[in-house]
Amino acid sequence: MAAFPTRVKILRSERARGCERVFVADWLDWAEWKTDTFITRDGQRIRLVLLNAVAPGRGALTRLVDGILASGLQPVVVEPNAPLELWCLKRGWRGRWIGRGKDRHRVFCPITKGPSP
Repeated sequence: MAAFPTRVKILRSERARGCERVFVADWLDWAEWKTDTFITRDGQRIRLVLLNAVAPGRGALTRLVDGILASGLQPVVVEPNAPLELWCLKRGWRGRWIGRGKDRHRVFCPITKGPSP
């Protein structure tokens, strides 16, 4: 039951940021993700807020990110846990802090010449 209030808090925080939750997209295969997975969109940025793969370590994240990039969008991993942060670092992604006060959080994204998160 503790997960439900967390999801509500995440949704409120993302909406306050102007992000909309993604339910359908060409690059998103829900068969690879559990129902508590939480992805939002902020313009061209796809915020990977809470990821829970059906089969962790089998490439679901790589396929998701490849699909996002192929669609011309920018994947942004929000507040990654240690294994996800390592995944980002191994791929040369850049980590940085964004926001202020209670809204301050760490994100990782591929290094590109486009706008930053």
